[in-house]
Amino acid sequence: MKFRSTAKCTLISSLVAFSLFAASASAQTVGQLIWEDNFDTLNRDIWKVDVGDGCDIGLCGFGNAELQWYSEDNVSIEAVPGEAGNNALVFEARNQNINGYSFTSGKVSTENLFSLQYGMIETRIRVPNLDQGLWPAAWMLGTSTLPWPRKGEVDMMEMGHSFFQRNRQGHPEASVNEYVGSNVIFFAEAACVPGNETCAASAAYEVADNKPYVADTPMNDRFLTYRTYWTETNIRFTVEDNGVERDLYEEPFTITEESNAFQAPFFLLLNLAVGGTFTDVAVPGDLTAPLPGKMFIDYVRIYELDGQGEVFVGDYAQPESGVFGVFTETTPVNSGLEAGVSSDIFLWDPNS
Repeated sequence: MKFRSTAKCTLISSLVAFSLFAASASAQTVGQLIWEDNFDTLNRDIWKVDVGDGCDIGLCGFGNAELQWYSEDNVSIEAVPGEAGNNALVFEARNQNINGYSFTSGKVSTENLFSLQYGMIETRIRVPNLDQGLWPAAWMLGTSTLPWPRKGEVDMMEMGHSFFQRNRQGHPEASVNEYVGSNVIFFAEAACVPGNETCAASAAYEVADNKPYVADTPMNDRFLTYRTYWTETNIRFTVEDNGVERDLYEEPFTITEESNAFQAPFFLLLNLAVGGTFTDVAVPGDLTAPLPGKMFIDYVRIYELDGQGEVFVGDYAQPESGVFGVFTETTPVNSGLEAGVSSDIFLWDPNS
């Protein structure tokens, strides 16, 4: 379970007691391409390479007990096998001892460099043999300065689910190489239960609505295309396999006042994790995935959707200037926080 904004999602053990999804899906219009990266090079003005284990931000194992050390050496631009003239961003997971870890891998993000709000986000991805222990993902986090999950998380694709999660969704026969899903996570009062103190509501927890794709042919070592259709009112996830596009939920996720974190800009993250609570690998000896293993990201493209879609280059969260007020009543300010609207008040016993 995550406790900070940079962590990935494990299974949220609380059930949100209201519908997260629209009653019906309506036709949407995909418009012009507004941004793309085909990864002929790694543009450091857009992408930063993550290094370490999360301990530098107080989140060792990135909140999920992950077993890898992220390294610059595990991120590269390489030719796509069998596709002459086409390059891709590559993460390589390796058996490599470094700083007390048994594995290294790769991760990039656009945090403070590039963000987007609405549109159709499309990415073409090829994962290695995940077997037991590898966890590839393409996802987004809100640029808000609020803590996770209040800033929101959008998991456009992730694989490597534990047997518990696959079985809970009704696919105990599916291997990790045949199973892919998506998710949205946000703060909800109804999710505030013992064991889920972050109050994180997870769309993937709704078994009746969640519809992970289970492929007839294992998805490793071949490309699939993932699309996220995001407007100010809903989010829809799909995967295209061999020319057939399939929805990953019965209906699009409905953005309400409670989930309005999804009405603000988000930044992109791409990574190949090793082990952790999302998977069935808790210690290095449990890993069975053959290493080294390479994840290829051919491109990321953003299109207008229903006339919506905007990208922002640079740090979207600009620092405040002038006089800033926190719960002030009389002092003139340029900006401020309003309790219960843009902020919350927490009370605690320092002696407990």
